[in-house]
Amino acid sequence: MASPLELLITVKAYPNPSSSYGEAACIAGVTRDGAFRRLYPMPFRKLEDDQQFQKYQWIRVSAQQAKSDPRPETLRPVPDSIEVISPVLSRDHAWASRWDIIKQIPTLPMCDIQDAQKQDGTSLGFFRPAEILDVEAEHEESHEWTEAELAKLGQRDLFMTKENTLLEKVPVGFYYRYRCEGCRNVEPHRMKIIDWELAALWRRTRRTYDEATTTSLVRQRFLETMCAPDRDTHFFTGNMALHPGSFLILGVFWPPKTAQMDLL
Repeated sequence: MASPLELLITVKAYPNPSSSYGEAACIAGVTRDGAFRRLYPMPFRKLEDDQQFQKYQWIRVSAQQAKSDPRPETLRPVPDSIEVISPVLSRDHAWASRWDIIKQIPTLPMCDIQDAQKQDGTSLGFFRPAEILDVEAEHEESHEWTEAELAKLGQRDLFMTKENTLLEKVPVGFYYRYRCEGCRNVEPHRMKIIDWELAALWRRTRRTYDEATTTSLVRQRFLETMCAPDRDTHFFTGNMALHPGSFLILGVFWPPKTAQMDLL
């Protein structure tokens, strides 16, 4: 049975074609008592306009344990129940209003998050990388969805009435290369970024520039701006239900460093 939940949205991943849901986005956030939760599947583009929340807004939603998703943090939302109950939390004062909530999430190095997944199924994490080495781009051969993917995207959700245009494919994958604190890997971690913010930036920029320039500008934003020396950059990470050992970068938290942090 679904129960009411209030969640500060911290992660919106770009939707993927789904054989079960047509298209679905992974949404994650923090509850009032500091628990990390995932809402999946979320038919975000089919939500009514007044339900389409942004990152760092509080929402209220009815959700229940997902029967077909073994990840312990995952809840299945009731889309019709979604209410946006706050404005976007401010970036003022070094993002203090966001930090007040997010600091409740335990932070572990990525290697420890992977160990926790093997031990208890942990599927969401939040951490500060020790060294960010690069953002790498991989161009796909095709700029269009395959016939199988189009068939998935063409499915209609009988419970949703809002029409949407076809989901646009982003034909370039972007990957963070980094080392976590006390990293035990021989090679640096390399994880794909699936943040909706990245996809939206790509789509906006590609309307003006060629693919090479667009790729460069996206890389510049996610490396040189979000990971600049004056930023206290953290990553949100989560794994894939069908491949629990494979983790992705779901989003970036990049408030400015404070004077106290510089001293530390």
